[in-house]
Amino acid sequence: MGFRTRFTGRTAQGFLLAILVSGLSAQISETRAQIGVPEDWTHHRIRFSSAKLRQHPEIAAGEPRAATQLYREAFMQARAAMGLAPAAQSFAATAPGPHRDWSVTLGTGRLQPGAYPAKWQADPTAAPSCTTDFVIYGLNVAGVTGGQPSIVGLNRLYTDGATPLCPLLQPNFLFSYNTTTFANGRILTSPVLSLDGKKVAFIETSTVAGARTSSVHVLNIPTSGAQVTATPAADPPAGALASLSIAAASNTRSSPWVDYKSDTLYVGLDNGRLYKVTGIFKGTPTLAGAPWPILIANNQILSSPVLDSNTGKLFIGAANGRVFALNVNSPGAPTTIQVGRNAGTNPAIFDSPMFDATGGTIFAITANDSVLTGASVTQIDATTFAIVTRVLIGEGSSTGTTVNLFDGDFDDAYFTNPSTGHLLVCGTGVADTTPYRYLLNFDGSGVLQPGSSVQLSTDAASRCGPVTEFRNSNIAGGTDFFFWGVSRSCPGFGVTGCVMALANETTLSSTKINGGTSGIIIDNNYVTQTGGSSIYFSSQANPNTAFRVTQQGLQ
Repeated sequence: MGFRTRFTGRTAQGFLLAILVSGLSAQISETRAQIGVPEDWTHHRIRFSSAKLRQHPEIAAGEPRAATQLYREAFMQARAAMGLAPAAQSFAATAPGPHRDWSVTLGTGRLQPGAYPAKWQADPTAAPSCTTDFVIYGLNVAGVTGGQPSIVGLNRLYTDGATPLCPLLQPNFLFSYNTTTFANGRILTSPVLSLDGKKVAFIETSTVAGARTSSVHVLNIPTSGAQVTATPAADPPAGALASLSIAAASNTRSSPWVDYKSDTLYVGLDNGRLYKVTGIFKGTPTLAGAPWPILIANNQILSSPVLDSNTGKLFIGAANGRVFALNVNSPGAPTTIQVGRNAGTNPAIFDSPMFDATGGTIFAITANDSVLTGASVTQIDATTFAIVTRVLIGEGSSTGTTVNLFDGDFDDAYFTNPSTGHLLVCGTGVADTTPYRYLLNFDGSGVLQPGSSVQLSTDAASRCGPVTEFRNSNIAGGTDFFFWGVSRSCPGFGVTGCVMALANETTLSSTKINGGTSGIIIDNNYVTQTGGSSIYFSSQANPNTAFRVTQQGLQ
């Protein structure tokens, strides 16, 4: 998860859990029997140090993403320390022989490159649930009632293997809906879950010339459903879908960010403007008026935004290679800094900025740096908005080839002591566009440094998806994983893509996936039965498929 909690006594455990539960409860509109854990793209773009959170619990109280991540892991450790439940056995001691987890067809649609599914875990203090846990996929195709869905939800997730948590070999379609409301409307970005797991927000957009438009939808998630295939799609039940037109502009790659404290959604459109929608989960979605929308970069495609809810600072990138900062509480002209090469080939901040909230720094990736010759990771001071350092990650687009680079992720050690930690990111070769993974270092002040690199494929047209980190405390005494996809020519799979996992920064495993993967979401670290610790994504080529594979061994 990017940080871990360590306890010294039962009093400290109880105190921290009380803070987390009360902080989460204050954000949830209707209290459930358990407080669950949402897991969507936003939880991988703002990160927190466990040491800082222990020193400043008000950070977790003010930002539910910090609280939910701590909550999930704190409960398991606290319960074990208090003797309330036996510690989980290691995966190696309990798992049966190799097997493949499930895959289900999504029809003619899949997650767009770089987009993530969204996962809900109903109760991290108990075994994963076959009925209340679910994962949602927003699809890059227009929906058709009675045919192709535009968005689907799956439950009965923990299937397959000799002793699965859930019966049968495949998941169940909790819902399969046509939510398309205008011609050529598709979901090209990642959905965001409400804190109580009852709603999901997403953006529908059309990129067709002359008909470009975008709307935000908020869908009530059903509590039951028994469809066994994605088709046929149904219309959402009456009153289950709230829709709001945003503007006559496309949304190519800006996923919505929800500020849970104010119940507000922020999203950037391809016209270069940042929009604000209030009442997103607890009220009626309403487009904010003047001074909104805020002009960020006229007619530039914007990245996904990242918001520090404790300070009100929002960070967003643009196709012109610039990173912008804006205070959403008192918006004026945004502050900006040039990261990508102006007028060069593909200078875009293609993925969202990554924000280390407790370290106070932002990380932005471009395939064509404005100072160095090649692709880079640029570290920016979040307070002064000055560049701290730039580190090369290969040739990128500097010689004229368009290479879209997605975000990396930090290892667990970085959030304990940055000088012992790393950032894993996919770049290219020094003198070619083949994909390489870079394991970048940090010095004692938390400043990014060059590190090691390893070629992932010899195919110059092969590309990586975004990287997701997760430390599973119950595999081999604690295993820190990185997961990502490679689109073509993975070693051992001919011309086919794959998903890769790097365990403890030493052991690489992979399994064949056509076209590589979308963004990857993890579920749990529950390993006492088969199916409790896995990852979710969709393929990036036909057949369009939703996958679930184990964290260990990708089986």
